[in-house]
Amino acid sequence: MALSLGVPAGTFLGQTLGWRMALLAMTALTVVLLLWIFAAVPDYPGQDRGERPKMLGALRVPGVAPVLFVAERPLLPAYAAHGFRAVRDPAKTVSDRYRATASSTWRVPL
Repeated sequence: MALSLGVPAGTFLGQTLGWRMALLAMTALTVVLLLWIFAAVPDYPGQDRGERPKMLGALRVPGVAPVLFVAERPLLPAYAAHGFRAVRDPAKTVSDRYRATASSTWRVPL
């Protein structure tokens, strides 16, 4: 749902209001949702250390491994490309991402 609705909504907000206002709106929405979660979700005691299930045990549940493979497969080439770029020329990668703005000394991520 986040990819199908959130990305177009964020793009629309960013183009309409500018990226700063879109980021401010997302920050405000996050704060409201966190307050709602703290108010609405009851506090239950956690599990003891010995009671926790093993994380890799979830892969043994039928259907979980294939779904994870299908969901993550399109992302693997992007992760590999970004990792290769960072390892190949880390100084250029940093300078490409950050540049000083003309009006201030802040470095703005692009």
